[in-house]
Amino acid sequence: MYAPGVVKKIMVANDAGLIRFLFSAAGLVFFLILELTISYRQTTVSKLKRWINNISLALFNSLILWLFFTGAMLQTAIYVQEKQLGILNLIHVPYWAKIIATVVFSDFMLYV
Repeated sequence: MYAPGVVKKIMVANDAGLIRFLFSAAGLVFFLILELTISYRQTTVSKLKRWINNISLALFNSLILWLFFTGAMLQTAIYVQEKQLGILNLIHVPYWAKIIATVVFSDFMLYV
């Protein structure tokens, strides 16, 4: 079972993702309502068709970027591991100390 601190961190991480999603959805709804009430110019294409095209294009771009960067990160990690690059490969400490240092540094970078 998880320790109480770990569960709290998992819940905070999930809450942060939920908060980001809610802010994005609220911004989208806000600008859609703003466009309906105060149009910048006359529409030549129906708003629904334009919204569907734009939102689907944004989702497609997000998917492509997610796939690209995930693949790039995995390839970089594999390359670094095979070539024994990085500061933790240069110093001789036990494996468990490297794991702790990695977790602490990753947590710090998320905090920053």
